[in-house]
Amino acid sequence: MKGIFFVFVVLFSSMAIYGQNIKGFVRDSVQNPISDCTILAIDPVTGDVLQFTVPDDKGAYSFTLNVPNLATVQLRCQGLIYQTVNIDLKLNEEKRLYIQHFTLKKKPLQLEEVVIISQKPKIVINNDTVSFDATKFAQEQDVKVIDLLKRLPGIEVNDKSGQVSYKGKPIETLLIDGDDLFGSGYSVGVRNIPIKIIDKVEAIEDYHSNQLSKGLQRSDKVVLNLKLKKNTPALTGELGAGAGPGHYIGKADLILLNGAHKGFGVGLANNTSINETPFNEATYRAENNEELAHYSFDPLESSTVPNAPGFERSYNNQLVFGQYNHLLKLGKNTSLRANLALFEDRDQFSINSENQFSINGIANFSQSNAQSGQLKPKHKFLSLAFKTQLSDSANLTYDARLVDRSLYAQQDNLQNERAAFSSTLDQRKHFLQHKIAFAKRLSASSLFTLQAYQAADRSTGNFEVRNGVSFLQPLELFSDAQSNNQRNSLKLSANWLQKIKKGDIQLLFSQEDQKEKFDFTQVQTPYLFNYRKNWSQAKSIINFTGLNTLKIRGQFDGNYLEQNLEHPYESSSSSQHDLYLNASLLLEWKLSKNSKLSFTTAKQATPLAPQYLHRARILLDSRTAQSNQPSLDLQHSWSNSLQFTHHNFFTQNSQNFSLGYQESRNTLFSSQEIDSLFTIFTFYQLPLTRRSLTFNASQSILINPLSNLLSVGFNSKMDWYYNQLNNGPIAEIFSIQNSCSVALSSAFKGLFNYRVNTNLIFNQAKQGELPAYKMQMVIAEVVTHFKITKNTSLRWTLNAILPEEIENLNNQLFFDCQVQHRIPKRRLELFLMARNIFNRSEFLQIKTTEFSRSVIATSLFEPFAVLGISLSL
Repeated sequence: MKGIFFVFVVLFSSMAIYGQNIKGFVRDSVQNPISDCTILAIDPVTGDVLQFTVPDDKGAYSFTLNVPNLATVQLRCQGLIYQTVNIDLKLNEEKRLYIQHFTLKKKPLQLEEVVIISQKPKIVINNDTVSFDATKFAQEQDVKVIDLLKRLPGIEVNDKSGQVSYKGKPIETLLIDGDDLFGSGYSVGVRNIPIKIIDKVEAIEDYHSNQLSKGLQRSDKVVLNLKLKKNTPALTGELGAGAGPGHYIGKADLILLNGAHKGFGVGLANNTSINETPFNEATYRAENNEELAHYSFDPLESSTVPNAPGFERSYNNQLVFGQYNHLLKLGKNTSLRANLALFEDRDQFSINSENQFSINGIANFSQSNAQSGQLKPKHKFLSLAFKTQLSDSANLTYDARLVDRSLYAQQDNLQNERAAFSSTLDQRKHFLQHKIAFAKRLSASSLFTLQAYQAADRSTGNFEVRNGVSFLQPLELFSDAQSNNQRNSLKLSANWLQKIKKGDIQLLFSQEDQKEKFDFTQVQTPYLFNYRKNWSQAKSIINFTGLNTLKIRGQFDGNYLEQNLEHPYESSSSSQHDLYLNASLLLEWKLSKNSKLSFTTAKQATPLAPQYLHRARILLDSRTAQSNQPSLDLQHSWSNSLQFTHHNFFTQNSQNFSLGYQESRNTLFSSQEIDSLFTIFTFYQLPLTRRSLTFNASQSILINPLSNLLSVGFNSKMDWYYNQLNNGPIAEIFSIQNSCSVALSSAFKGLFNYRVNTNLIFNQAKQGELPAYKMQMVIAEVVTHFKITKNTSLRWTLNAILPEEIENLNNQLFFDCQVQHRIPKRRLELFLMARNIFNRSEFLQIKTTEFSRSVIATSLFEPFAVLGISLSL
């Protein structure tokens, strides 16, 4: 590794032995620093570019010029949205240091700096950065950053995952004073960083994780940057703990700010149905897409793990979690980031269900199922990110990731009130990933990037059934199922970016090789598959920004894919070769400084994950995947979307309208086989078509006299697809899902604040000539905050679920409350948290498929209360 690093330095860094050093600052007319530009040194006679550089975040630049006998050099400062400035600098051989500053003006028709003024500016808009004053938006009851972000115009927060969007785009990460402490796993910071140390929140568009690409192209990436208060201590945090009859909660967070070090740690333990960690399912899938995409196929985990109820109040946990993120600046241009996390939980659940099936409109029958059990997941996670700037025009990054996951699942089943059995799953998974990237500015207008990616995954599992009865035939196939799966992936890619007069061109070449071994063994029948994928891709992206109001992006890629699958035990093999083209087009019109309209159309073909589907019945739930036909097909899709967005930070009003249509071929669908005892097994089959039409609309209005924010949204999705039941004729399925939401929140500075959310849901599904199934439901939430005294406040939440015309589904009302009392001089806070007050002991839900209807009863928590204390450091 040291040898490779040395070669990179020798070949690509610029080492000045002698020369003249030129440095200075780039600022705008009000002395704000500018970094999204390029400074070039040009020979005034030949026009050759002798040297170039990019300013840092403070607008500072410097470079060394090594050209003997040069009397004059032309310095040029240029950027995408700025007027170019040329300065002729006379040189003297005896002088080694020159100071030259630049003041840039924006090009005509570009958005000038806008300041919204009150007593103190709430919002400052400067170029692509919008700065929100945290003290003006935060309310009395807000404690963590997530509470503040929900109040900022243009920003949306997903409560389940902790993911943040700005103007409809998901942010890349959360920066702390410009430093990337979290990477893609920023939700832990959003949920735990206290507001009291935040001065401003900056939303930064045109963000470049690789600073060398600045000035060459416009980026679609967005980040949020938390500007800390100047008096923030080097060490701050909070400790808290509470307990009640049968329940407990403990939490600690720590922030370290010490020169070259930035650190953030959090730890918690509770059994109060709270899992606001990066290891809940929604958050993990959102933050770790690359890792999950390289996991080997695992039939045990994907199908035999019992599903705990999806209703959040049914989550019965015993959770322990800890994570620490640390950023160390090894030098001016070198940094190392390390993230370490540990997670362990025990999720207990129980489900009672009754399924009503209609078979091709001819026969009807019911199936009952009672399940109870527990899941015990464990996660260990370590990641390292190293970044160094080799020279003014070259940098090197290295990322490593190590994941160790285990899962123990136990389930007891009672089917049709007569068939009882128990099952257990014990599974372990290891994942290791390396990624190294080298970037080099070849000239003032071109950038070359070389990247290598390697991932290795291995998982082992054992599935057992105890106390099985005769309806599981043959029983021995279920009693001892074991899997041992491995996948190795290697991907090399080269990217060339060239800035042109009115846009940029990007060319990408990649080669991926993937090997996978799937070994599944039961008592009687072993299965062994060897899979290999060889994927070559050439992609071109053209951005045209020559017109001030119109942006055009075209993307074209050619692909060659070779897949091979061997089944040694059956002495069979299959292979497939595909040569295909993909294309997409984006048109974006800037209607005004706050509004834009965009249209996107794309034709895509993507490889499906190889589906190893077995003829042996190894799964026990009512949706069981069985087949011996592997899939090596491509999924073909055609999509179109039209979107209008408007964000006015002056009035804090926004509108969003979008319409989309997608058509996909070679999508998986299910076919049912029913035996004499009404046991349901599902078959995956290929390749039919699915069509989807979506419409979304939302409007937010700030009602100034009342300081209330009103948000109204409507979402609709219609699906057309096909299904086949019990080897009968293929039937078309139509389903429609509509939801309408109304939210009203206050921003009072007095004794009382509130937030009201109301959702109206309507779902309908119809298969062929069968009667349509309809479901209507109203879900309402009211959150209020009372300031009883200067240091005492009461917060209560009311949730109501009101179904309409649904048999066996009752109205439900849930009430939570929390009392807080602060002791400022001692930095103490006393709190009382109560949940599920006055609720019923059970809650009935309806779950439907295209051919069945299920009434599911889930156990809820009993009411509980926790009394505790927290201390601010």
